[in-house]
This record gives sequence, C-alpha cells and structure tokens, in this order.
Amino acid sequence: AARYGTVRQFADDVERYLLQRPVSARGQAWRYRGQRFLRRHRRRLAFAGVSGVLLLGTVVYGLVQYARAQRRLEQLQSLSSSVLSDIYGEVSSLPGSTRARLLIVERTQRQLDQVLADDPSDPEVRAALAQAYIQLGDTLGEPFAISIGDSASALDNYRKAQSLIPAAPSAPALAALFVRAHQGITEVLIRAGRYDEAARTAESALPAAERLWRTAPANFRVVGRTPAVVYIRLQAILGHAQMRAADVTRDVAGVTRALEQFERTMRTAAEARRLDPAMSDLEGRYSQYAAYAHELLGDFTGDRRHYERVRLAHQRSAEASYANFVAAPSAQTKRDYADGLLWQGWGESLCGVHDAAVEHIARALALFEELAAENRDSHEVGLDLASAHFRLGAALGVA
Repeated sequence: AARYGTVRQFADDVERYLLQRPVSARGQAWRYRGQRFLRRHRRRLAFAGVSGVLLLGTVVYGLVQYARAQRRLEQLQSLSSSVLSDIYGEVSSLPGSTRARLLIVERTQRQLDQVLADDPSDPEVRAALAQAYIQLGDTLGEPFAISIGDSASALDNYRKAQSLIPAAPSAPALAALFVRAHQGITEVLIRAGRYDEAARTAESALPAAERLWRTAPANFRVVGRTPAVVYIRLQAILGHAQMRAADVTRDVAGVTRALEQFERTMRTAAEARRLDPAMSDLEGRYSQYAAYAHELLGDFTGDRRHYERVRLAHQRSAEASYANFVAAPSAQTKRDYADGLLWQGWGESLCGVHDAAVEHIARALALFEELAAENRDSHEVGLDLASAHFRLGAALGVA
C-alpha cells in the first residue's frame, strides 16, 4: 500500500533525492524537511553565518569605538575647560604673558574645532568653543587691556563666538557667553569708530546681562569675570559709544545722554557692592567715564565748572584703581592704576593745578614704561605709553 503507484512517481522521488530535496516516500515531517534544506543550502548558510558573525563583530566594534570616541570627546572637553578657565586664568596674571595666553587659547581652540566637527550639535562643545573664541578675542585685541592690539582679528573671533550661541539663551552658561561676545564686539566697534552699531550691540545684550547678574549663583563666572562686573562694564561701554558718537558732531544733548548712562552705571556699581562688600570699587573706577563726558561738555559749552567735576571724578577713579591694584596685583590692574593716574593728572591740568598734574602724569608714564617693558607683544600698552607721553607734553606746555 505504501509503494509508488507509478514509475513516474518513483522517478520524481529519485530526482528529488539527487537534488537533495525531500522525497515523498519520507512524508512531510518538519525535522526531515529541515535536514534536507540544510544539506541542500549548506554553502549558502555557511556563508550567511560567517557574514552574520562578521556583521555582528563590526557592530560590536563600532559600538566600542563610539564609546571610546565619546570618552575622548568628554576628556578633550574637560581638558579644554580646565585649560581655558584654570590655566589661562593663572597665566593671565603674569607679566609678559600675552603670547603665552594666545598660544594656550589657539591650541585649545583647534582641538575644540576638531571635536565640533565630530559632533557639531553638541551644546557643551559649542559652548566651550565659544569661550575659546572669546578668550582669543580678548588676547588678540581687547581695547584698554593687555592685548596684542589686533582689532580685526579680535572682532572676527568675537563674532565666531556669537555664531555658536543661541540668539536668546536661557541657561546661565550660554547667557554669559552671549553677553561676553556682545561686550567684546561692542568695544572693538567703538575702537573702529562704528559708534551707532556699537551702541545697538550693547543695548541688545543689556537685558540678558542684567538678568544674569540678578539670578546667577554667587560663585558664577563669565569667562573669568563675575556677572556684576560684566553687566557694569556693558553699561559703561554703551555710554562710551553714545558719547563718542556725540563727540563727532559736538552734540551737547548726546553727551548729556551719555553722562546719564554713566551715572546709571555708577548706581549699578554701588548697588552691586552693597550686595557684595568684597567686590572692587567699580563705582569709583567708572567715574572716569563721567569725567570724559564732563570734559566734552566743558569744551562744547565753555562752562569751566565741568572741568572741576572732571578733576574730582578722575581723582576718585585713580583712588579706586589703586585700591583694586593693591587688593589684586596683576598686569591689568597695574595698567588700570596707571591709566587712573594719567587721567587724574589730566583733570588737574585742565583746572590749572599744573605741579600736581605733571607729577601724576609722570608717575603714570613710569608705570606704563614698566608695563611696556614687561609686555612687549602688547600693542595696547604701546598706545597707553604714547598717550602718557602726549599728555605729559601737553601738561608741561601749559605749566
């Protein structure tokens, strides 16, 4: 009953057997049919198995390499943050460190550029790179600082930092970088004589700067500076841009508006110091800007009472700068103290107090000569030295 019914059926089974296919005489058992399938496709299955193992190995290797790359990125990011904050800060306080600061930041920036290329959307890498660009800008051309004096390169780096930060950042770290980038851009634009653009840039960052000052933790730093220092500085340079624009056209009303802005700056500085008594006397330091405005008002109106206000404001600024220098000696605070003495002497010269004027300007000149000898790469210090020579000559000429 189980035999083949016809020769054709038997021939078909023989053919299936030779082709390693299941024969009908063995029935339809899944185990048997599976064995025949494996025997028939053993080479393909072997190839597929090897390929599968290779693919699995490739995936595992890729995952391991990705994990290593992530750890490398994290290590680079951590190292860069440490270099930009701790090492850069320590080196900055040393005389003649301009080139060293530039080397530190340039190398760190190149590393971060490579990291950003691997993961362009990583917000932490973008923030670290923005900080590097800001510090490059500061070192290359921050006005009235121990910088190289390359304003064009400084502006380029500040703008690169700006491009890496969201337009309206809410996180304190990003808001801090946003404000500092705008501050750097504003100061360089003032140096370039682009006063209206500088004022707009400062105004656009003031709300974020005030919010950061009022809400940031006590130990928070904005690229090495406290939020209060950055906010007060931004207010002052806004007034500086307004004053310079008014100076071009001898606009008394414009200078008066700038003076009002300087007075707001000093009120903010006084409030900040009440909240933090350990803070340096920025109210006194920035009275220098009010003195600049009073000098222009005296020149434009002929009212010499403004010159007495110039003298008193510059004297107060020099005293505050000296106190800051004694409390935290560095090349920058020494530069600010020399600048305070220079303008104190100039204010005295305007009021006819010639002996004191010559004495203070000569002391300022001596300090600037020391700074120039210690910081030969700083074009900014060279400008300070030239200004001191010029004003000493002017004071001697009327003495």
